Amino acid sequence: MIMSKKRDFLPFEEAREVVRELNITSVRDWEKLSTDIKHSLGVPACPALYYKDKGWTDWEDFLRGEPRHKTYEEARALARTLGIKSSYEWFGRKHHLHKGIGIPFSPQLTYKDKGWAGWSDFLGVIPYKSFEEARALARLLGIKSSYEWVRTKPHLRKYIGLPPGPHNYYKKRGWISWDDFLGRDKKA
Repeated sequence: MIMSKKRDFLPFEEAREVVRELNITSVRDWEKLSTDIKHSLGVPACPALYYKDKGWTDWEDFLRGEPRHKTYEEARALARTLGIKSSYEWFGRKHHLHKGIGIPFSPQLTYKDKGWAGWSDFLGVIPYKSFEEARALARLLGIKSSYEWVRTKPHLRKYIGLPPGPHNYYKKRGWISWDDFLGRDKKA
């Protein structure tokens, strides 16, 4: 029968200092170290569990002494500089832009009770008008075709809250046709 020897680990603050001196910057790098190396340093292999009620807050604090994420105001200001215009873009094509700058991947969860006011506010995007408002504005602009819609006044449309592709955006929100949207009379 093999008896396991109980290990004595450093107090939390000392273990944190030892780990910080190693310049390990991610949980993945920590996990690459063998358990024997961790134990030889006096640090448990699973510090989050071992130090749970002994000073542990999170991995960022343990490894680098930096807050995990920026405050909501700081993250929002940074997010607005990235040029991302929707949550779809945030989670999809451009998600790499916010990695490593202290903005969480799911800000709507992280900042839920810390100032979150929706994606439009976070990204600095003017929300799109309702279908009825958009149709009324489109008719006021006097645009007569989908081609003209794309080519005419894109900055004005953005500023007043009209989507670049209303036929897609309003598809399940009241869209009937370009004729209806632009107020064109159908010729019989």
